[in-house]
Amino acid sequence: MDELKKERDKHTTKIFWLGFQISFIFAIPAIIGVIAGKKIDYIFNTNNKATTLILISTFIFSWFLVFVKYNKLNKKLKEINKIIKEDR
Repeated sequence: MDELKKERDKHTTKIFWLGFQISFIFAIPAIIGVIAGKKIDYIFNTNNKATTLILISTFIFSWFLVFVKYNKLNKKLKEINKIIKEDR
């Protein structure tokens, strides 16, 4: 029982670090998107259309990654909580 509670606490700590990961999940693709988009805009003279399109794409991709990470962690926590409730 104590082992399961420790594992639950471990996953709760992961939630804290997930906040930092989320900031990087959004920041890194956005920075790369701006740099790539500006270069494409400069080369093809598209008046920031490429930058806008790339930023929208990276935003959607980032939310997808966050959704996947959240579902993995949530599934593990539900399994642990279910086992703890069964042991009571």
